Amino acid sequence: MAGVPPDIVPRVVKLANHGVVRTFSSTGGWGVAVDNNDGAHAYVAYSIKNMVARVSLRDGSAVCVAGIPSSEGFHDGAGSEGLMYWPSGIAVHRSGDIYFCDECNNAIRKITPQGELRTVAGNRSKSFCDGSGSAASFFWPRGLAINTITDELIVADSDNNCLRLVTTAGVTTTLTGVCDAHVNLGHVDGPACMAKFHNPQGVAFDPATQCIFVADSGNNCIRKISPSGTVSTIAGTFNNPQGVAMDPTTGDLIVTDSGSHCVRRVSQQGGVTTVAGAPGVQGHHDGLPGESLFDCPCGVAVRPDGDIIVADMPFGLRLVMQ
Repeated sequence: MAGVPPDIVPRVVKLANHGVVRTFSSTGGWGVAVDNNDGAHAYVAYSIKNMVARVSLRDGSAVCVAGIPSSEGFHDGAGSEGLMYWPSGIAVHRSGDIYFCDECNNAIRKITPQGELRTVAGNRSKSFCDGSGSAASFFWPRGLAINTITDELIVADSDNNCLRLVTTAGVTTTLTGVCDAHVNLGHVDGPACMAKFHNPQGVAFDPATQCIFVADSGNNCIRKISPSGTVSTIAGTFNNPQGVAMDPTTGDLIVTDSGSHCVRRVSQQGGVTTVAGAPGVQGHHDGLPGESLFDCPCGVAVRPDGDIIVADMPFGLRLVMQ
């Protein structure tokens, strides 16, 4: 694994759950995931640098695990052979494989523990099709989570306005949403076959209830998909929400409310509170809850102990400590 060049070393900000923010490392991307296999690292999808990096949550040091910094492309291979184009949603499987949405390549890809980049599903075309491996197609897949019960990947297929399921063997099916880019977008709750979304972004899976939560960005709300596939809206007071993650210590959701430049907490009953940032105020500043500022925060992840990690893309990875 190669060291990350100094100009793209991720900056991580420590932010206590009561809202105190401080920085300990620099620059970042859209997606972030905690490696729950060791709890000591985060994986970051550095979208603008077309790479995935592993960041130590102890000292902020980083190494590139796949991709060539600032080189876009599409190529499977080990080490510096692998190329990607705007990686976004990312998750770590218990096997050690790292799955991510290769957004501008319209593919779902993985990095093995040995550092090999492989394509799981998708064929680079901006279209919609279920199928196996390269027979499946996506249109700007953005969010990704893992159903830890079934091992399926949950993908927010943003411009197809739907949610897809991808097995680790690469078989893709549609979970919910009326799939037709820019045509059947909307906000409709109900059975999976009737529900509509508008540019879904982040996704999260709750193993306790087996429910899926979606940041429905174009509808400015958070949606829930029950195990039976029924879609409901649990909270709607957002401005372009991007990332969503489960807090395993409380059962709450942590949401990056990108257009409001803040991080928010949502109970499963729909209560919303602000964790950090000043709603509606854009900027970058460390400090107490009334002082800290964010600039269009994107991805979010939560460690088993409740620590929150926020990808504040213009300024870096910001770590939220309990």
